Amino acid sequence: MVFLGMDKFHAVAVAVCIIFLSSLVLIPFASADWVMFHSDPTHSGAGTGSSVLTPTLLWKYSTKYFVESSPAIANGVLYFGSDDGNVYALNAANGDKLWNYTTGTEIASSPAVVNGVVYIGSEDDNVYALNAANGAKIWSYATGDEIGYSSPVVVNGVVYIGSNDWNIYALNAVNGAKIWSYTTGNWVVSSPAVVNGVVYVGSDDGKVYAFGALSTTSPSSSSTSTASPSPTIPETTPLFAIASLIVATSLIAIVIKKKTQNVKPT
Repeated sequence: MVFLGMDKFHAVAVAVCIIFLSSLVLIPFASADWVMFHSDPTHSGAGTGSSVLTPTLLWKYSTKYFVESSPAIANGVLYFGSDDGNVYALNAANGDKLWNYTTGTEIASSPAVVNGVVYIGSEDDNVYALNAANGAKIWSYATGDEIGYSSPVVVNGVVYIGSNDWNIYALNAVNGAKIWSYTTGNWVVSSPAVVNGVVYVGSDDGKVYAFGALSTTSPSSSSTSTASPSPTIPETTPLFAIASLIVATSLIAIVIKKKTQNVKPT
């Protein structure tokens, strides 16, 4: 046992340090919400909680047409779009409808919910920002063609989304003003991923593009890349936390060793 030869105070102190350092590893995975397509801006697809191995139907809610949009869950509310043209907000526990907002046509895009705002694209060509509490429209931005399956990602006050007008857009999350756009060679139905200040997105022109995420001017064509796409882009934070835990645990072990060596034999 690591606590042999230690007084009660030191043993408790070491235990608290280990619990705290372990939390650095666990905290990045502790969110119970699923706030955007594939969970987060990196599209990790990592969820939390227990696996559902023996499913029991809890509830179901019928819209008026296909549901191709993937749901987002934030603060006990489930948000999604339907091909009946509506964005829906349902009580995640029982499926009761809280509100709906009607766009001009079908919605295949999946919502992102950030800071009390629901962001989503529609095949009526628009990107919408809706109040998450009541569905009121905050702003909309018209692209040059429908927004199909491309789903928004929101990072540091910027909304990134693709459109069938061949463009990837960066919009101000507060007012919908265009920050920049970049024209690819075909439809952009891919959903952007943002990691370490870079926006990654694919296009139906057969290319994957990478842009500096915080740029306020239109990226040049030299920013393009034909590198093979990756399904997820891992963050470095968990690795750093694990390394910190290993180093700290080693230091604690050294302190314990010195402490036990100084204990006088009885």
